[in-house]
Amino acid sequence: MLTITLCILIIIHEYGHFYMARYFNLYIPCFSLGFGPKITEFTDKYGTKYIIRLFLLGGYIQILDDKYHPITNKIQKHIQKYKLLFYDQLSCLKKILIILSGPIANIILAIIIYWFVFFINLHSYKPIIKHISYNSIVDHAKLPINTEIKKINNKTVLNWDEINIELHNIILKHQKNIVFLLKDINQSFLFEKKIPINYNTFNIHHNNFITALGILPEYMNIIPIITYIEKNSIAAQAHLNVGDQIIKIKGSKIINWYNLKQYLFMHNNSNVFLYIKRKNQILLMKIHLPKLNEMLSQYNYIGIIPKIIYLKHNIYNTTYYYKFFISLSMACKKIFIIIKMICLSLKNLLLIHNISLEHFSGPIYIGYMIGVISKKSIMSYLCFLALISINIAIMNLLPLPILDGGQLCFLICENIIRRKISLYIKTFAYNISIILIIFIMGISVIHDYTKILHY
Repeated sequence: MLTITLCILIIIHEYGHFYMARYFNLYIPCFSLGFGPKITEFTDKYGTKYIIRLFLLGGYIQILDDKYHPITNKIQKHIQKYKLLFYDQLSCLKKILIILSGPIANIILAIIIYWFVFFINLHSYKPIIKHISYNSIVDHAKLPINTEIKKINNKTVLNWDEINIELHNIILKHQKNIVFLLKDINQSFLFEKKIPINYNTFNIHHNNFITALGILPEYMNIIPIITYIEKNSIAAQAHLNVGDQIIKIKGSKIINWYNLKQYLFMHNNSNVFLYIKRKNQILLMKIHLPKLNEMLSQYNYIGIIPKIIYLKHNIYNTTYYYKFFISLSMACKKIFIIIKMICLSLKNLLLIHNISLEHFSGPIYIGYMIGVISKKSIMSYLCFLALISINIAIMNLLPLPILDGGQLCFLICENIIRRKISLYIKTFAYNISIILIIFIMGISVIHDYTKILHY
């Protein structure tokens, strides 16, 4: 599935560049997908060579100008026959459109996917609050359970995905409060609840901002099976293992994660005995809980992350259907929100430094998530494909010479200084950006393996 996904996204991106270049009658010597050894190649009537390579993790279209590249008789033959142009012969506006056409193609793909999803059907879960996490932000604010979230800060939300996006925007903007408009599931009246955000305890890096606040949705169940143990934590010192299930504490059965959390907080600064199920064996393990203010964090407690189970069916499943043009409008709005969220994240990374590179994902983690999501439904896979496509569009606009954003920067600089940047400077900048990309990819691969081990 990863190969198919990458093929779709790369072909769409590179075809965006190719289509616009061909539209402006530009001579294109090569259209290559992937890197490494060639699998196959062929040449069209315009003299463009199409190449498919072994590793489909990138691609490019080759564009010539008449200053840096020799013009052979074969090239001249194609140019004269079809009146093709060199890159230097195009206006600045046309060059900009060719550079931007790749990211635009990815965004158009995302719009089409969401348009299709909204028009066919949007299967989701009503935002019903099932449980509140003990000692969490919403628990301190007395947010009631068995209520449906209707609005967040005056914005209507239909499902948990929209809620997570709105929470992300609120946190990135560092707003002080979250105002929920709620409805009791057994009654018809609406009421508001203001939740102050404590950024000292709220984990901005949390993937799910709903559970980070302490809200457990109706379709989600968190059970005390350990999926990750922090280094040097209380759990690590007690020799707990990933896969261990905490079933009892002093004879009291542990039903779910929140039941366990409440017990740990109530018995802080004392010794407790845990009954652990490990490979069909029941083990008794002793751990010492520190004082409450010495707990590792509000979310990991003794340094463990539990397993999350997503329930496929419950009484709050719902399907939304929208008309053709309303679906298009909603798709555009959805894409705008996602782009805004990604840009805010990049702004915080570059200017505020409150988001770590550790939370960027590479191809291994993306491949893992594709496998997980594709098992749920084709709609889930399509939405994930749209999300990755938008990310590719935005990331390609970063000002690195090897990316579209870097090419745009070169073009703008050349128009300001009114002369071409030397090939030596461009080559040097390309090499530096390639090294940087390889470095970031290396970090992401390491973090990908770590993330996968958490699940």
